[in-house]
Amino acid sequence: MDGKLWHHFCHLCGITFHGTQLPIFTHLRTIDMKLKTTYKLFIFILYFVPLFFTFSESNQSQEIKLGNETVSFFDGSSLIGNLDEINQEQDLIWNHKSSQNPLIFDYKAVDSISFNRTAKEFSADKVGRMRVHFRNHDFLLGTILSMDNQNLIFSTGFEKEMSVQLNHIQSLEFLPESYKVLYDSSYEFEKWKKSNSKAWTEEKGSLISVFSGSTGTTLPELDAIEVTFQAEWQRSFYLALRFFSDSDGGSYGSEGYHLSFSNNRINLQSNRKVKGRTIRETLGSILVDAMVGVKKADFKISAHRKRKEFVVNLNGQEVARWKDSGTDSFSQNNGLLFINQGGNSYLRLKELSIAGWQGDYFTTPPLPLKNQPQQQFIAFKNGDSTPVISSQSTPQGLSIKTSRGAFTVPYQNIKSLTFRTPEIDRKTENESKFSEQIILKRSLGKLSFAIQSIDKNSLHGNNHLLGDFSIPVHRIKRLHCNMLIKLLKEYLAKIKSAEQKLKAQDSETALSILEDTNPLFRSWYWARLKFLAQDFETSEILWFNPHPDSGVSRAVLCEKNENTIFTNSKEGSYALWDGHAKLAEGNFTHTNSGNGELGRLKNEKWKKIHISNSFWLGKTEVTQTQFEKIMGNNPSKTKGENLPVQTNWLQATEFCEMLTKKIKPPLHYIWRLPTEAEWEYACRAGSSGPYCDSKDEKFSYIDHLRKYAWFSENSNGRVQPVGGKSPNAWGLHDMHGNVWEWCADGTTVNKTSLFELPKFGSYDPVTIDGEWRILKGGTFATDYTRCRAAYRGGNSPTVSIGDRGFRVCLGPPLAEGNQSISKNSLSIKEQTALVSKISPFPMMKIPEGSFMMGSRDTSNTPMAVCNLNEKLIISGDNLGKVSARNIGEDHSQWEIDLNGSMHEIKIWENKHLAVMGTDVGSVHIFNYKTKKIIKNFYDHSAPISSLAIDQKGESFVSCGLDGKLVFRTLNQDNPKWILLSHQYEGNIEYVEYSHDSKNLLCSGFHSNVQTIELNSGTPKTIFKKEKGKIIIAKWLPQMNYCSILHPNGLLSLVEPKSGMIYKLFRLNLPSTIDFDFSKDGQKILLTTEKGSCSLRDLPNGFSIVIISPKGEEEKTPDFYFNLTKQTSFEIPELRLFLAQYRETKNDQKGFRSLAYSPCNQLTATTHDGALRLWRTENGQFMGTIAKNLASNFFGCSFSKDGASLVGKLESGHTLIYGSNRKFINNSGKSTDSLQLHPFIER
Repeated sequence: MDGKLWHHFCHLCGITFHGTQLPIFTHLRTIDMKLKTTYKLFIFILYFVPLFFTFSESNQSQEIKLGNETVSFFDGSSLIGNLDEINQEQDLIWNHKSSQNPLIFDYKAVDSISFNRTAKEFSADKVGRMRVHFRNHDFLLGTILSMDNQNLIFSTGFEKEMSVQLNHIQSLEFLPESYKVLYDSSYEFEKWKKSNSKAWTEEKGSLISVFSGSTGTTLPELDAIEVTFQAEWQRSFYLALRFFSDSDGGSYGSEGYHLSFSNNRINLQSNRKVKGRTIRETLGSILVDAMVGVKKADFKISAHRKRKEFVVNLNGQEVARWKDSGTDSFSQNNGLLFINQGGNSYLRLKELSIAGWQGDYFTTPPLPLKNQPQQQFIAFKNGDSTPVISSQSTPQGLSIKTSRGAFTVPYQNIKSLTFRTPEIDRKTENESKFSEQIILKRSLGKLSFAIQSIDKNSLHGNNHLLGDFSIPVHRIKRLHCNMLIKLLKEYLAKIKSAEQKLKAQDSETALSILEDTNPLFRSWYWARLKFLAQDFETSEILWFNPHPDSGVSRAVLCEKNENTIFTNSKEGSYALWDGHAKLAEGNFTHTNSGNGELGRLKNEKWKKIHISNSFWLGKTEVTQTQFEKIMGNNPSKTKGENLPVQTNWLQATEFCEMLTKKIKPPLHYIWRLPTEAEWEYACRAGSSGPYCDSKDEKFSYIDHLRKYAWFSENSNGRVQPVGGKSPNAWGLHDMHGNVWEWCADGTTVNKTSLFELPKFGSYDPVTIDGEWRILKGGTFATDYTRCRAAYRGGNSPTVSIGDRGFRVCLGPPLAEGNQSISKNSLSIKEQTALVSKISPFPMMKIPEGSFMMGSRDTSNTPMAVCNLNEKLIISGDNLGKVSARNIGEDHSQWEIDLNGSMHEIKIWENKHLAVMGTDVGSVHIFNYKTKKIIKNFYDHSAPISSLAIDQKGESFVSCGLDGKLVFRTLNQDNPKWILLSHQYEGNIEYVEYSHDSKNLLCSGFHSNVQTIELNSGTPKTIFKKEKGKIIIAKWLPQMNYCSILHPNGLLSLVEPKSGMIYKLFRLNLPSTIDFDFSKDGQKILLTTEKGSCSLRDLPNGFSIVIISPKGEEEKTPDFYFNLTKQTSFEIPELRLFLAQYRETKNDQKGFRSLAYSPCNQLTATTHDGALRLWRTENGQFMGTIAKNLASNFFGCSFSKDGASLVGKLESGHTLIYGSNRKFINNSGKSTDSLQLHPFIER
């Protein structure tokens, strides 16, 4: 009896510590009591009861040891000391040795608290021990108590019982009985060794490295190791972990498994010793897309010694799994190393935890459950797995129901139980966002929650999944505070970044940033930015290659049916398409007439050039003998008396200057290098093809060139004596091949200026300035394409590599427009005799005249057009004939001869008239019903490159390659005005009427975009080429905005008055050369240089609905957003703004100077006349929606559904800023039913 009583007394004296019964003291359990019961009771009262209270007090104070703790604030500062409490009023009480009294801080200013309190560790039952993984990436270590189809009840290290619904759980991980945490980053790091003192340090529970080196330790001998951490880095991510190493951290060691991260590449290598040598073998390598462009990530790395298997998880997803298939025995080493491999690259490893266990247990990837009817999936420790219909706990283990029957499985045999992801609505998702998160020691858990308070010993909080709970503070490693404030700051920073990307026309990046924002904070402004970003994106309807064998020269959308496409091929055929289906096809000209020159480059623009004075040009290139006679030296690398001298440009010009000093030239002439225009004019000698004595027709380039040139096909790779080939029609030898010939003209580095020079229709063009100089003619080593007359070479004037020389020109001094220079009074015979007498080498007289410089483009070829209303195809051929045929028929209805190949045609359907332009410069008005030519015009001396007509059929503008623009009306014989190339900037190759026929849009390849006021003929440059290279510009249908196609597949929309780009489409078609709009402007057809066509939906750019005081409605792009780069405001907080500006209390039909969004996240104001936006939670300024309009804003409101922000102007106009395309497109209906959100006083 005494023994039993004594036993009960001992247990009465036993201590329960946070729910855990501590062992009875040994001396109490073993003492032999021989006293009477009265004495026993007296002794108990006298001794053990005080001891009980003393021990209980020491349990709360003496056994919990306080170390230095750190509170960190949002401003980056921190304070060492100890937390006293956080009270219900959200005051943080902090003890600091420098202050006699506790310090009080506003808890909302706190970023985190790192705790450093130690106590006797909690010991839990190993059987059934599990890790609960929640869907928000929280987890807790605990023991299962019970589970049914709806709920899980489990115990943790801080609560005896917690309950959670299964639909909030991602998985249950049943840990092996031997599982234990070996290392926690909150302590024990000082025991680790380092390869150098700079390599790794500890800061606030994180491992930090800014220098190459390793740190590590020797772990207990366990079969499996699990390492988890969150990594952050700055420039590059170069980290390695070495498992089962022979090093304890003081060095890299020579054995172990080396897992390395090199930015987005993960690599596993085995290092082992064989006969004293280290053998390295790569076991696996993988590129991980999820690591591209990020600077932080969560890692979980598992390594099993005996299985020789390794798994890498990134942000909760398995990204790599490798196994060493070698036959060697497993490693006996126990070292674990962390290695910074990136030099001075910054690395931070946060929340580092290392755990391990014995046995074969190892992680297996869960089977995806998306396409399976089963709600759960179970994996067993023996490697088996199966889908599960339902499961519940029993005293014997987990009872599972599968398609094959019901089973009961002991917990120790289960590896994991994974639950199918349910469809959770946004409200539920938002409820799972908490303001705080705790990280528990020894990997006991990570839990998000809302804090209630912290007293001296416990943290009290609430989790909407688990309810209220309390946790001993000594079990907490770190408390992340005010996470909603941090998340909101991150969200607002991303919104600002997305806004800046949008203003920089980078919609793709902006959309990526917006999608990466926290859904909890998304509001109208997020939806508005996403809408604006999506408005930069085109969606493809159709992609096809209409003429795969020849390529496309033109492609247009037919107006009657916007999905019907009419195409011309480069070989003179046409086709009518409905999607991929070909409706009709035929040929309209010879197959070779549409092809440009082989090897043609884009800087070889075809243009009319005038040479106003005759000149003399050397019959051959200057020889080495001739050069040495004048200069006294021979700079050539390959010597030979009759070989062309090999010089740089400076040496060539010095020769001409010395020649002028030694041999006086005739009056009004000098010895010099020829200009590029003079050289090409003399080279062609009246011909129009690629080489002298050739035409624009199909022939063998190589066979033709052999007669006139030394080039790669016949020179044997050596420079040849001059004059060895046939001369051209003007008696000039070697104009093609042998050596490059320097010209007087300059150009920019890499010849970029050649796209615009010389101007169309210019006289005696020459460009003096430029870092490079022009080279013409090709060499003995170049192929036939670079020997063409139009080819434009160029290089530094100091370069001479043995393949460039020159020929001398005797001509007027260099000045553009030399037609005003006085003519030489001598007759041609006398001039020739004089030049022959004074010149030290043969010279040929080159007459004055005009020619087409450059090479023909595929756009300067015969064409065909389709009139769907008349079911008629009108086409021209290279012989000057124009014909018409019904769609689907081969024979022509009618045919006329224009004495010139038709290059351009525009149709006035309402008048049955066609305006046609030819390659000889004539323009004809033709009635295709009566089959009669109405009028002929001969204003141009060069091919017509473009025609523009008004919508009424009253006037047209013709544009020629002679640089002329001619504006005519049908009822007048004389043109209303003519513009020459010197009267406007750049070159014009394409013209187009505005929809109101008041302005003409003009553009040229790599030239400025201009408008011309049609009544006055006054040009105005609206977009300079310096802002972006230009291919072609066109009006947006039915709008006064224009679109410009740039190289690399960029299409910009421009407001003509300001010349500002308000929208930029990245078409992702780098070779796009032309485009065509549907009549309503909602589709765009793109034509590429490679011959393919892409039909796409085109956002119209409208994002604002304007309602006038009369109720009239119009749509407009958001010019303020797109054209205004400034995003800051001098008053950053709403409270300061409201203190400065008085609110207008007048409520006019729901409009006030202050409005709240229905979601209570945004506040709009108009107090200062501008429509501004603020974040309601913290009052932070978000952006100015509009200001400085024609009238000030006096009121605003949000729509009741939160999808629109409405501003009211003093003029009476209402501006509706929508956040989706559907509202804008249906604005006529939507605005009538638009309901405003009522204002609620706050």
